Amino acid sequence: MTRPSQEIARVLWARLLSIAKYAIASFLGTGVDFLVFYLLSAFLFRGESLLEIGCATVLARVASAVVNFLLNRHFVFRRQAAGSALRYAVLALCTIAVSAAAVYGGVYLFHRVGGGRFQPEAVKTALKALVDTLLFFANYHLCRKWVFRPEK
Repeated sequence: MTRPSQEIARVLWARLLSIAKYAIASFLGTGVDFLVFYLLSAFLFRGESLLEIGCATVLARVASAVVNFLLNRHFVFRRQAAGSALRYAVLALCTIAVSAAAVYGGVYLFHRVGGGRFQPEAVKTALKALVDTLLFFANYHLCRKWVFRPEK
């Protein structure tokens, strides 16, 4: 290999490793989300009302976001950028809004075009999987360039 191609390979490998670490952090954050939701549902919010389910969901998401932020800060990007917690919170809220709006819009279009032969839960879940996969890569880029941006 020539010198420039070695540098390209090194940069590519570093980026792939960073994305893999981001995926691991996301997976662990999801695990925290489910675990905290389960524990809150089992011990604190034992009913099935919207309020109880909503509280368990929100608290689990907050715990998950804190864990994910810390993993991204110390394990993935290794940056102590000033203001990164606030930027991460903004990104997390925007991600939730974009995901919900895109899934809703996709379901609307799907049924408008005539796809009413499928189970609505299956359609929503498939669209959510697609949307959230795209958001995963967008969020990685935004975390790298904006949330944990390198100090100048």
